Amino acid sequence: MVSVCHAQNIALDTSFDPGQGPDSEVRTIAIQADGKILVGGIFDEFNGGLTSLNAVRLNTDGSLDNTFDPPSLLDPVGVGGTVRKIVIQNDGKILLAGGVRRTVFPITNMGIIRLNSDGSLDNSFDLQGEGFDGEVLDAVIQPDGKIIVCGGFDAFNGSTAPGMASGIARLNSDGSLDAAFNPGSGFDLTPEVLALQADGKILVGGRFETFNGSARVSIVRLNGDGTLDASFDPGSQFTDDIRSIGIQADGKILVGGNLKENFPFGVIRPRIARLNADGSTDNSFDPGDGFDSYPQAFHIQADGKIIVAGEFGQYQGTTAGGIIRLHSNGDRDTSFNTGAGFGSTNPGLSMVKDMKLQADGKIYVVGNFNAYDGTNRNRIARLLGDGGTTSAPSLSNLAPLKVYPNPSQGIFTVDCLADNSTLNILDISGKVLWSTKVHAGQNQLSTTHLPKGVYLLQILGETEIGYQRLVLE
Repeated sequence: MVSVCHAQNIALDTSFDPGQGPDSEVRTIAIQADGKILVGGIFDEFNGGLTSLNAVRLNTDGSLDNTFDPPSLLDPVGVGGTVRKIVIQNDGKILLAGGVRRTVFPITNMGIIRLNSDGSLDNSFDLQGEGFDGEVLDAVIQPDGKIIVCGGFDAFNGSTAPGMASGIARLNSDGSLDAAFNPGSGFDLTPEVLALQADGKILVGGRFETFNGSARVSIVRLNGDGTLDASFDPGSQFTDDIRSIGIQADGKILVGGNLKENFPFGVIRPRIARLNADGSTDNSFDPGDGFDSYPQAFHIQADGKIIVAGEFGQYQGTTAGGIIRLHSNGDRDTSFNTGAGFGSTNPGLSMVKDMKLQADGKIYVVGNFNAYDGTNRNRIARLLGDGGTTSAPSLSNLAPLKVYPNPSQGIFTVDCLADNSTLNILDISGKVLWSTKVHAGQNQLSTTHLPKGVYLLQILGETEIGYQRLVLE
C-alpha cells in the first residue's frame, strides 16, 4: 500500500470579517486572553469611521469593539500617533509603542504609552518628561514587569542618563527609566527588533555594526543587565538589517531580513538563516535561494516546523504570497497550501507585517494586503490553519508568565490571568510532559515526579497567554 500525503488548504476564515477595515497599513497585532484582537499601525480610519488613536480592538468576529475607547489628542490628557508594537501585560493592560505620544500640556511623552483594558489612559505609567526623542520600534516585557524598548532614539527626557543608550533602554513598570540597565553607549545605527530568551538574555536585531564599541553586525545578544553577551558572536556573516527573530525551544535562533548584500556582486540573498545558541550559522538549515523579500514574523510549532509571514511573494523561486510553512531543515512544507496567499491589486502596497496564532491553530495576519487567495480581505485576515498549528509555543510571540520560586525543588507558584486555563510543561524539544488546569490568581503546583532539568511552561487560555522557563533542582 502506498501512503499519500495530501496538501492541507489553509482557507480564509470567513466567520471573521473586519469589513472595510483600516484605511492604511496595519503593523502589529496582539490577542487578548478573552480572544479579542488589538491591531495598530498608521491608519486613521476603520470601516469609514475616524479612530482616536492608530489602534483599535476587534471582537472575535472581526467587528469593531466600541467598548475600547482611547482618548484623542484633543482631550486634556490625550494620545495619538503611529503604533508599531502592541504588548498585552499579564494584568490586561496594553502597551503601545512607536511614534505614540501622551499629551499633558505643556509636556508630550513620546515613544510608549499604557492603556487600561477599556482603552482609557493608564496614568500610573508616566515617562515623567518628554520621553524618547525618536520612535520606539519594538518592545518586550520581562517576567518582572520591566519593559525593554529599542528604536531610532538617542535620548530619554532630554538626556542619556544611566539605563539609556542610543537605540535601547529599559523602563520600570511605572514608565521611569531603569538605571540598573547598562548598555553603555548602545548602537551606532538603529536596532529594529527584540526577542527575550527564556533565560532572560535579550536578542536585538536591526541595522547596526557596533554595540557599545564592540563589533556586532545586525544582531547582538545582551545579558539581563544590558551588557554585551560575548559568548554570542555571529561574526560578519550578515551585511544588512535583521527585521525578525524567532527562538526555538532548543535555543536555536531564526532571523529574517536582508541578511546578505547582492549589489554589486550578485550574491544570493536568502533573507532567512538559523543560528546556533552561540551565534554561529546552523548549516542544517538550508533555505536555498530563500525569499524574494523580508520575512517579518515567525511562529515555531512544537514539531519544529516554522510558519513564516512577511512581504515576500516567492520562496525558492515558487509562489509564497506572504505566508509559508517550512520544515525544520528549511525545505518548504507543501502540505501547508495557501494558494496565491496574500496580495494586492496595488503594486505599491506591501504585504504581511505581523502574524499571531490562537491556541486553536487559527492564524491572524495583518499588513497592507487587500486579498487572500483571490478573496477580498483588507489588511486584516484570519486563516483556519491546520492540525499542525494548534500547539506551538513561540518564545518571541508570547507574553511573560510569573513563576516562583524559580529554580524550584518541585513546588512552585504560577500567577495566571485567565480562569480555567491549561498549563503545559514541555521539554526542550516542545513535547508536552505534563498538563493541568489552572485558575485566575495564584496556583501552587508540584512537579516532584519530573527529573531535574530545564523545562518550558506554557499557559493556554483562549489564546496562548504566557510562557516561562522552569528549572527543577
